[in-house]
Amino acid sequence: MSQPQRLGKYQVTDVLGKGAMGVVYKAHDPDIERTVAIKTIRRELVEDDDRAGMVMARFKNEARAAGRLSHPGIVSVYDYGEAEDVAFIAMEFVEGNSLRAYFSRETQFEERDVVSLMAQLLDALQHAHEQGVWHRDVKPANIIIMNSGKLKVADFGIARIDSSSLTQVGAVMGSPGYMAPEQYKGNAVDWRADIFAAAVMLYQLLTGARPFTGSTEQLAYKVCYESPPPPSVVAPGRELERYDPVVARGLGKAPEERYASAAEFKAAILEAYAEPVEPHDLGVAAALRRQLAKDLRVDALRRPGVRRVHGDAVEEHLATAQALLQVDDGRIARRVRTVRDEDDGRPRMTTIGEEGKRRADGVVDGGTTGRLHFGKRRQQRFSVGGPVRQHARGVIEDEQ
Repeated sequence: MSQPQRLGKYQVTDVLGKGAMGVVYKAHDPDIERTVAIKTIRRELVEDDDRAGMVMARFKNEARAAGRLSHPGIVSVYDYGEAEDVAFIAMEFVEGNSLRAYFSRETQFEERDVVSLMAQLLDALQHAHEQGVWHRDVKPANIIIMNSGKLKVADFGIARIDSSSLTQVGAVMGSPGYMAPEQYKGNAVDWRADIFAAAVMLYQLLTGARPFTGSTEQLAYKVCYESPPPPSVVAPGRELERYDPVVARGLGKAPEERYASAAEFKAAILEAYAEPVEPHDLGVAAALRRQLAKDLRVDALRRPGVRRVHGDAVEEHLATAQALLQVDDGRIARRVRTVRDEDDGRPRMTTIGEEGKRRADGVVDGGTTGRLHFGKRRQQRFSVGGPVRQHARGVIEDEQ
């Protein structure tokens, strides 16, 4: 098929790419003087009676799905039309490279870049999900990183629109390696399939490796029945332990095991980034945990006869103290920090609070906030104030 000079009102200026379904052109919209990308279906596919119905349905579905979305992280669709027996979609022209191109070059992403890209991706997916659209084919090839560093989600060709009957239970649609277990099994699919695919990409961004590999048959089995090694094991030198539980939940085998929304997934990633655990903090957390348990025991038993008069409350205090001794030090270390006092320079403990929030907000906004300055290990001088103990106790409450 030769390059057309015009598609509808659009003046074709260049070829951007060719795929199995058609050609993508660069074009000019004369009405409002802007550059657009024109995605077309190849004539021979449309004229193939056996495939025409499915191809056209998917093509129109992409226009419908993306056309109802308006978000800076989603490639905008402007128009749908047919010209010279060619169906086309006019969409936003985006300059950049796909995430697949970065992976093919074995690019190693810095942590702040990983968090920034995932935050942008999940913001875009959250918007789509709120509009009743789930992508169902989230993968590196459909993620465009613009020259500005901003991200765009593209290709809603197999998107599911809430109440749409384009696909039914039993149809397997998606890309191997990024499909959720329910997609492989042909079960009902909702927005949580996008959560799974996003978790696969988080894993790949953190480690440089895909969590599931092999032939199509091997992929199907691994995705449905096996758990990949945690990111911290695959890339031991990158200190990724705090992301292990985040990735594991995103890769839950059943939809209900995953994050309930893209926004919740994003919040978990930002929390892990905002509150990195230093080896020194683990020692601090262990000491604090033991001190809190001791305080609870003393509070429970310090007055004669208190067990007889307030038996239930005492037993609850003692049970909480015992539970505190079992808490992972990393969970407390993510709530509190050791920093140098501004007045005398001695180490003291503080909560992560606003500092962690600024760190997380900074990476999403593209800025840099730096890390907290940690003092030397001098536990005997730690000032364990009420707010710090309250945050540590909050760890126990979260578990109950």
